[in-house]
Amino acid sequence: MQTQIVIERLHKLEGENRRLKLIGSIALLFISVVFLMGQTLSKPKIVAAEAFLLIDKNNKSRGAFSIAPDGSASLVLSGNSKKHNRIDMKVWPEGVSAITISDTKGNRGIALAIVDDSPMLDINNKAGKSGISLRGRTVKGSDDSPGIIISDVAGNKRAIFSIMSDIPMISLNDKKEDSRIMIGVNKEGNPLISLMDVKGKNLFKAP
Repeated sequence: MQTQIVIERLHKLEGENRRLKLIGSIALLFISVVFLMGQTLSKPKIVAAEAFLLIDKNNKSRGAFSIAPDGSASLVLSGNSKKHNRIDMKVWPEGVSAITISDTKGNRGIALAIVDDSPMLDINNKAGKSGISLRGRTVKGSDDSPGIIISDVAGNKRAIFSIMSDIPMISLNDKKEDSRIMIGVNKEGNPLISLMDVKGKNLFKAP
C-alpha cells in the first residue's frame, strides 16, 4: 500500500516537473522573440549596392535599378526584347529629373521632365521627335511664359502658343523656327499683329 502511494506521488511530481519545464520553455521562447524584435527594430538592415537587376522566369533581364554611367540614378523597365527600354526614370546629379516611355522600336513616345525648375511634357511622333510640347516656360530665363509648342515631323518648332509677361501670343514659324506671323493681345486689351519676311523684316504691324 505504501509502495503504491510512493509511486503515485512520483508520477505526480514527474507531471508537475514536465509542466514546469514546458512553462519555462515557453517563457524562454517569448523572451527570445521579444529580444530579437528589439534588435531588429533598433538595428534595421540596409542593403547597399550600385545596381539591382530584375529578371523574369526565363532569366531574361526585364529591368534594372542602378547608377548609370552618366552618374544618374536610373530605373529602367523593358519588355521581352532586350533591345529597347520601354520605361526609363532618371535623376541626374545636377537635379534634372525625367520619365520617358518608348515604343517597341525604342523611339520616345512621351517624356515628362523638370529642367531648370521648369516642368515639360513632350508627346512625340513616330520618329521620336517632339510633336506637341507643354512647357511651364517657353522663353529661357523667364518665369512667366507657360505655353504649348507644336513641331513638324523633323522636330522644328512651327507654332507656339504662350503667355509672356501676361500677354497671350501666337507665333507661326518657318522651318528654321523663325517667326513669320505673331498675333497677341496686349495688357490694355488691344490686338497685336505682326507679319515678317524671310529676313525678319516687318511687312505689316498693328498697332
